[in-house]
Amino acid sequence: MEEILDLIERRIKPGTVIPKPQGRGDFVVREWGARRGERALIYSTPNHGNPSRPHRKKITVSEWRMASSQLFRTGKFTRKWFQENMVDCYKRSCSRP
Repeated sequence: MEEILDLIERRIKPGTVIPKPQGRGDFVVREWGARRGERALIYSTPNHGNPSRPHRKKITVSEWRMASSQLFRTGKFTRKWFQENMVDCYKRSCSRP
């Protein structure tokens, strides 16, 4: 798993657009930083109420691991699984400390 995270960090640079099949606007990588004392990828999402101020989101390394494990084990990553298994990230929208 570490190899994948290392690869993501090396290849996915600030400004990279994150593909979202049903997204209504660009989700853009900003930087690597921290959330709750853990290394995290920071990215922005569209703010449809105020487009000049996009929302900032953060996903920690442990959340990456959990999501990757689910994807590799089952071949899918669903909103339902996310809401049930990554509760803190879901409820906080991955955006608060």
